[in-house]
Amino acid sequence: MIRRAALGCAALLAGCSAEPEPAANAVTIAVPATETPAAPVSPAAPLAPGELPAPELDGAVPATGSWEQAGAVARFGTKARPATFAIRCDPAARSIAFIRPGARGAAIRIVAASGAATYPAINEGGTLVAQTTADDRFVADTLMRADGQLAVQIDTAPPLSIPTDRRVRDVIQGCSGPR
Repeated sequence: MIRRAALGCAALLAGCSAEPEPAANAVTIAVPATETPAAPVSPAAPLAPGELPAPELDGAVPATGSWEQAGAVARFGTKARPATFAIRCDPAARSIAFIRPGARGAAIRIVAASGAATYPAINEGGTLVAQTTADDRFVADTLMRADGQLAVQIDTAPPLSIPTDRRVRDVIQGCSGPR
């Protein structure tokens, strides 16, 4: 009895098909595709060895200011206003904090010409803070060697373009300790 039911189910399933079979008298008509000429594309600037295309850097709003370092903190901004962005090392915890005063969001994305990383962030008294370890691959391999510009982006807001500086490397290196 069970065997007959199983055979019946198998016969029913065999008749099912995802694609309908074409009718015997179906006619196929080929429609020529209309070709639209492709818009000319300007050649991209050549990348240096190890660089990746970083479209986030293309539309980034340039920040005004300069880097200053005080101990384990590198700040970017102007003397007349608070820092626009900062990187802080906690040597005891061997952690790096990315700090964006006056920002609100859920994540901070840091983009360099050779890579990018996004870190979850928390709001601490009107300041957005994201933390990672000093031996984080992006920090140790990309940010430590970054040249040119960095983009700092909060969630989907337009990125802020900040020049790289030896002070960023000094803070990271001071936090990394001996390798």
